[in-house]
Amino acid sequence: MPGHISTSKAAKILKLSRSKVRTLIKEDLLPNTKKVNGKWNIPEESLSYYFEQRKNKEKDSKQINSSAIKSKILQGHLTISKVAKTFNLSHSNIRTLIREGFLPDAKKVSGQWNIPEESLSFLYEHTKNVENESKHSISISSLRLNTFQDHLTTNEVAKKLNITPAGVKVLIKNGKLRDAIKHGKTWLIPESSLTEYKTQKEKIKLV
Repeated sequence: MPGHISTSKAAKILKLSRSKVRTLIKEDLLPNTKKVNGKWNIPEESLSYYFEQRKNKEKDSKQINSSAIKSKILQGHLTISKVAKTFNLSHSNIRTLIREGFLPDAKKVSGQWNIPEESLSFLYEHTKNVENESKHSISISSLRLNTFQDHLTTNEVAKKLNITPAGVKVLIKNGKLRDAIKHGKTWLIPESSLTEYKTQKEKIKLV
């Protein structure tokens, strides 16, 4: 029939199998298709209808996905992508900050990290103080150095006290090294706490 094509031709144009084309016919997604002498005759214009329907469906799907993503963002929070873009950092850098405790209030909602805007104040402050770096550009190493410049690791304290790192952790647990903080999986001890402990230890020796 003029202006009509076979299921084979339609399958080729739509890049689908013939059985899928027959399913479309059954679901009335190729309207006005008729069977003549045992063969399906598909109006060429029905292909345009199908393409338009598929385009609208994909558009709706994208809008739904976009809404779903937005719904996962808590009020007053930002995504990893937004924070990364703001401070010119990679997504992995932001995840490192979360893992190491720089962003302790970050929380995962439906598989997506939500970072409180107020917790980013130290990043803004650090960005201003970093010398010889472009605006809104920081490095993880400089951030660690600036934030914990007066702190020592358990290994560093162990060397200074001539004990094992495990021994340092015992001192922390017993309150002998005040104000030690656990940053991610690493203990950090203020240098002032180490000095205080060594002074007390010397006094005990003199008694």
